[in-house]
Amino acid sequence: ELAAAAARFGAKHEIPVIVDVRDLHPDIYLSLVPAIARPLARIALTPLYNDLRTAVSMATGIVAIAPSFLEWALRHAGRAAGPTDAVFPLAYPDLNVPQDSVREAGKALEAQGVRPDRKIVWYVGTFNRWIDLETPIKAARMLADAGRDDIQFVLSGSGDFETEWRRQAAGLSNVVFTGWVDIPKLVHMRSIAAAGLAPYRSGFHTVGNKLFEYMAGGLPILLSIGGDAREIIETHDAGIAYDGGNPASLVKAIETMLQNDVHQRMSENSLRAYREFYSASKVFSEMIDFILSFARNESHAVR
Repeated sequence: ELAAAAARFGAKHEIPVIVDVRDLHPDIYLSLVPAIARPLARIALTPLYNDLRTAVSMATGIVAIAPSFLEWALRHAGRAAGPTDAVFPLAYPDLNVPQDSVREAGKALEAQGVRPDRKIVWYVGTFNRWIDLETPIKAARMLADAGRDDIQFVLSGSGDFETEWRRQAAGLSNVVFTGWVDIPKLVHMRSIAAAGLAPYRSGFHTVGNKLFEYMAGGLPILLSIGGDAREIIETHDAGIAYDGGNPASLVKAIETMLQNDVHQRMSENSLRAYREFYSASKVFSEMIDFILSFARNESHAVR
């Protein structure tokens, strides 16, 4: 509604307006409705779709976090891409933390059971409905049953599903819950982890900033979904996709990634991709130049 109002205001007063597409609203609401009810839900969402069309069709330009998101917005705008449209991926800032703070954070995490001498598969984020930690917990149990005591799952964060996932992991010595981590702990964890876990549920239609957070630490990524997110890790050879909901597939992906040549290559590629494409300083400076060009370039006239 705000984007539509801004686009109308800009058109009226000849002010350039850029719409930034980060989530596929209101499509996302349809994914929460049983398939049989979606036609009725689509009708109920008509006012929001009208706002969407107004926003993207009247905007001077459209930016999006992924190519498929820009294509989606342009379809609703009823036009092809032009010089006023662009993709700017999600980005992550460099974290400069005093080493004393990082060392203290490491001690605190070890007191919670984190083992730097293990190959750590690390998740950090909210424990919400779009995240599937049940599958990694089952994978941890499979590895424990197979006698693989060299791999540890560290799950950092909290949320609505924490109690249930802690219950599922009861008795597993290779699963550690750390609760929320502050910046020094985050920096320490990414310095000792072997891989970053991005366990999204089916239906998660955005890229998520988790990929770039892991890349900033040079971590290879274990990813459970396809789409733009999978294209990113495969383009940069910076991770392995597994079948969401399939613990055996995750175990296979972990074992493949932990091979020395594979892990070293993907770790280097992950950090290189971050520095070249996804650092906040690079992405935001380019985005600022693009936005300011609307004030300088007559080809960016209000539609």
